[in-house]
Amino acid sequence: MNKLKEAPIVEKPSQAKLAIKKFLDDALKKAGIKVLQHQEMKKGTTQAIYGIFYKVESRLGDDIMPFYVSKKGEINLGVSGKGFIVGKYGDMNKVVKNLKDFKTSDLDESVNEGNLPSNIQKWIRDRGPKPSKDVKMIGKWVKKLTGHEISGGVAIGKNYNTLVMDIEHEDAAINYDTTSGDIRLYKKIIRNFDGFKKVFQSANESVNEGGDSLPGNVKRFMEKFVDALEQTGLNRKRKIAVLAGIIDALDIEPQKLISMVNKIKAGVSTEGTIKEGANKRLGWMDDLIDQLGSEKKVLEEVFRALSDKEAKEVHDWIMRHWS
Repeated sequence: MNKLKEAPIVEKPSQAKLAIKKFLDDALKKAGIKVLQHQEMKKGTTQAIYGIFYKVESRLGDDIMPFYVSKKGEINLGVSGKGFIVGKYGDMNKVVKNLKDFKTSDLDESVNEGNLPSNIQKWIRDRGPKPSKDVKMIGKWVKKLTGHEISGGVAIGKNYNTLVMDIEHEDAAINYDTTSGDIRLYKKIIRNFDGFKKVFQSANESVNEGGDSLPGNVKRFMEKFVDALEQTGLNRKRKIAVLAGIIDALDIEPQKLISMVNKIKAGVSTEGTIKEGANKRLGWMDDLIDQLGSEKKVLEEVFRALSDKEAKEVHDWIMRHWS
C-alpha cells in the first residue's frame, strides 16, 4: 500500500504551487466541474500554504470555489464558515468523490429544485454541501407528499446550527440538526423517505379523523362564538376565563383536552387521562394558548372535537353568560 502523499514542502514555491494546482485541476476535471478562470491567493491573505480561487460553471451561471491547502495536505473547500475538507493532497479518489457531491448538491441544483424559501437557501449556503444536500432532500420530500413547498423556517440553537422548518404555516414540523445530521418530523427521528412518509401520513390521518374539515353547523357556531368573543374587547386573562368556562361546561378534563390537541397536531395517542382539579384549569388553558399561539386556535381545536349538539350547547352557554 502506498503511503498517502503530503503536500509538497514549500521550499521551492513555484514547484510546490504547480504540483498542488495540477492536483486540484485534475480533481475538478474528474469531478466534471468546468473551470472558467482561476486566481491564486496573494501571500499573507491566508494561513494555508497555498490558496486558489476557481471560477466554475454552475446551473445558475458562474460560481466561485476557494481552496485552501494546509501544511498537513488537507484541502479545504471554503464554501462555509466551518469549511469543508474534501480530502488530502494525493488522495485523488476521495477528493473527486466529495467534489462530485458538491457539484450535485450545489452547482447543478437550481434555486427552486430544493423547494425551499429564500432564507433557508441562504442558511444552507453558509453551512456547506452536507446540510445543503440534506435540507434540499427534505424540501423534495415535503413537495412530493403535500404538493407544496416548505412554507418557512428559522435557525435556532448554538451557532444557529438547528433549522426548524414549517410544512404548514408556522407549524415547526421539521427539525434538522447540522451537528448530528438528525432529521426529526413531529419530534420523531427520520432515517429515509419511507420513514418521513409514514410519520407524516400518521399525523395527517389523525387530523382528518371524522372528516377533512369541521361540520358545517359546528363551524358556523364556532365562528359566531369567536366573533362575539373578539367584539367584547376582553383582555387576555378574561379570555382565558371564558375558555376555562367552556371546559367546565363540557366536563372535559384539561389534560384530556391537551392530549386531543396533541393528537390532532402530531398523531399522538390520547388514550387515558390524568385528572386535574378545576382550580388548575386556568393554568392549563394558558399552556394551551402558549402552545398553539392564540385563543382562536385553542377554540378551533375545542370545537373540532365537539358534536353539533355540544357545539350548540357551548355557544348558548357563552352567549348567556357574556351577552
